[in-house]
Amino acid sequence: MTGKQFHEALDHLDPLLIEKYYTLKDSYLEKKLPAVCLKKKRQSLWIKWSTVAVSICLIIGIAIPIFQPKGGPGQNDPLRPLNVIEYNGAYYECVDMDNADILGNYNLPHEITSDMIGTSLGSGWGSNGKQTKQIFYQYIPYADVCVMNSQLNEKRTQQAVYIVEEDGAYSFALFCNYIGFDSNTHTEASEMFAVYGVDAAEDIAIIKIDEKEITDIDTLNKFFSGLCDSYSMGNDDYQDAIFKGMSEKEQQLLNIELADSMVQIQIITVDGVVINHIEYYPTINYIYWANNYYRFE
Repeated sequence: MTGKQFHEALDHLDPLLIEKYYTLKDSYLEKKLPAVCLKKKRQSLWIKWSTVAVSICLIIGIAIPIFQPKGGPGQNDPLRPLNVIEYNGAYYECVDMDNADILGNYNLPHEITSDMIGTSLGSGWGSNGKQTKQIFYQYIPYADVCVMNSQLNEKRTQQAVYIVEEDGAYSFALFCNYIGFDSNTHTEASEMFAVYGVDAAEDIAIIKIDEKEITDIDTLNKFFSGLCDSYSMGNDDYQDAIFKGMSEKEQQLLNIELADSMVQIQIITVDGVVINHIEYYPTINYIYWANNYYRFE
C-alpha cells in the first residue's frame, strides 16, 4: 500500500476538520521545521487525510514496554524490569491481573480459570540471565489461532498471549518484541503479524485509527499487503535515513513534529487477538512496530 492509499483509508474524517488542521500544520511547518523536513509538505490533497487524525488522536494502548537486547538471548540485563521475561526469543511482560485497563485493552478476562490453562511450555529467562520460576502455558482460547509455515508445511500457533504461573498464581504474559543481537536488528512485518496469528487480510476484523473502525475488506487488504511489502529496517538504518545530515536542533524539531503527528493504530483479529502500539508517522510516511520501522513507498 502506498502512503496515498493509507491516507485514503482515513476518509471517514470530516473534510472541514481536515482543511482546518492542514492549514494549521502548514503554518507550523513553515515556522518550526528546517527545509529538509518540508519536502513532503504540499504534494497533493491526500496528505490531509492522515495529518488531521493527530488533532483528535487518542492513545489506544496501555504501555507494554519495548526492550532493546544486550547481545542476544539469555543475557544478564540488570535494567530489565522484573515483570519482563525472556521466552522463545522474545520479551514478554507479565500483566498485573488487577490492572483492568490492560486486560480490557487486550480483550482478556480479569480472572484465569482452569479451563483456560493449556499445555506447559517450560520456563523463561530472567534479567539475571538465569531461568525463572515462572512456567509458561498455552492460553486455551487462542490454542487454534495459528498461521501456516509454508517452508515446513506445518501450523504455527500464535505467540502473542501466554499464561504464566509462579507459586500457584496465574497471570497473562503479553508479547513485547523479539530479541535482537544489536540495535539494527529488525523483523519483517509478515513475521510480526504471524505472532498474532494473522496470515492474510481475512484474519483481520477491525483496524482502529483514532477510535474510528475500519472493516472494509479492500482497505484491510491494502493495509496488510502494503505493510508486508514495505521496506523494513532497524533503528540504526532508520536514524540514518531520517536524521543523517541534520544539526542537533533540526533533529529536535523533527522529533517534536513526529511526536505531534503520530497516529496510533490498533488491530483486532477475527479471533479476538489485539495488536496495540503500532505507530504511524505521516510526516515521513513510516510505521513503527516493536523496534521495527516500515517505510511506505
